[in-house]
Amino acid sequence: MNTLVSLALILSAAPQVVQQWDFSSEADLAAWQPNTHLAEVSLREGALHARATDWDPFFVCDGIEVPARSWQVVVIRMRATKAGQGDFFWTADTSGPLGGLSEQRKVRFQVPGDGAWHDIALYPFWQRAGVIRKLRLDVYDGAEFDIDSISIKDWDGGAEPTTETTWDRAALESWQSFSEGRDLWSPPSSVDTEDLGWASVTVEATKDGVGALLWGTAARMGLHRQEFAIRAGTRTYNLELQGVLGWASLVALGLHVPQGGMRVTALELGDSPSGPADVQMTYFGVEDGVNRVGRPARVTAQFTNRGGMVVPRLTGRLTAPAALTVRPVETTATNLDFESRGVLTWTVEASEPGEYPVTLELAGGDSPLTASAMLVVSARPEVTPTDYVPVPHPVKTSVDVAAYYFPGWNSPAKWDPIQRVAPVRKPVLGWYDEANPEIVDWQIKWAVENGITVFLV
Repeated sequence: MNTLVSLALILSAAPQVVQQWDFSSEADLAAWQPNTHLAEVSLREGALHARATDWDPFFVCDGIEVPARSWQVVVIRMRATKAGQGDFFWTADTSGPLGGLSEQRKVRFQVPGDGAWHDIALYPFWQRAGVIRKLRLDVYDGAEFDIDSISIKDWDGGAEPTTETTWDRAALESWQSFSEGRDLWSPPSSVDTEDLGWASVTVEATKDGVGALLWGTAARMGLHRQEFAIRAGTRTYNLELQGVLGWASLVALGLHVPQGGMRVTALELGDSPSGPADVQMTYFGVEDGVNRVGRPARVTAQFTNRGGMVVPRLTGRLTAPAALTVRPVETTATNLDFESRGVLTWTVEASEPGEYPVTLELAGGDSPLTASAMLVVSARPEVTPTDYVPVPHPVKTSVDVAAYYFPGWNSPAKWDPIQRVAPVRKPVLGWYDEANPEIVDWQIKWAVENGITVFLV
């Protein structure tokens, strides 16, 4: 029998039960003691039944001796009349005011409120504890619960840990699930991540959603996760993990993707991003909040490459109504590597007030991108030129109105995050230097003339 067949047989075997309470007897009922915030605690149709009556309902299971291993899963089969959030605590040391229980040794989970049975799988990665001697199951107020069973299972199937760092579609088919298909887990691993600071996850999706890379480590207890946004289509998502707490000495890797219309087809750990180029538009529109007749307005496109391959050249073409005069400023971006930002700009000018739709076509990536925006142009007001800020005319109010004031806009570097993320938030005053007293005088004038009497700095 070859190695691949042997591995497939190991993974297809059912996890071995280490400890189980199936609530088919009074002994199982007695093992999980309720606190005073639970009522009607009894065995009903082979399940533990209870109704939460106050804010902190929980069950405690004490006096156990469960050997703690890396590759163990706690499966709670339960149903509830209302959705909510629960906690599962565990400890090896039962001393102290809370019997050794703490926030550092717990797993949080969500319970559907549809009244149907659900297998809720928890991954404590509690191997450093040695032996588990106490458990606590916290539920939540305002619901009734039936617990069919609580099981602790070994899921490694006796397999030796692997050092594998790359999985294709076929290899991922052998990963296990204990939570109705929501999470998939690799065979036992022993991977040194010192030179593996990136995880590249390829997903086929028919809709948008949120996925997560899951892992357990020999260095720390508890489950670790890094979420990433999923967009419709086939894409590779590069997660930077170097320096992330817990990314060391992996004992297991897992994947979470929403059910229905999504499938992970590849996973690779490496020292750099991988996968094809993936150009994504981050902003397209005008830079200024107010645009006037006869004055140039800047239209900006910002985009970034989320893929592993370099994009050698991107070219933008702006389409606008004939009533707009369009002058290209920068219409080509080159050599976009991972997470680098490209910016294309045009100036446009209108001779009449109105709303002018503009459309961008961005070519040069794997597939063309299009975006549209609306340029609103208003008439120029009649303004009398002055040598300095005009004298303020405060509004009289019966109350003091305070406004938060951040004294930090005194250099181009401070404005750069706004320019990169949301150019449309450019102040009407422009990119100003508030170390300039004239700028502050304008701000004071506008504040008092609009009923603001106090700045909170």
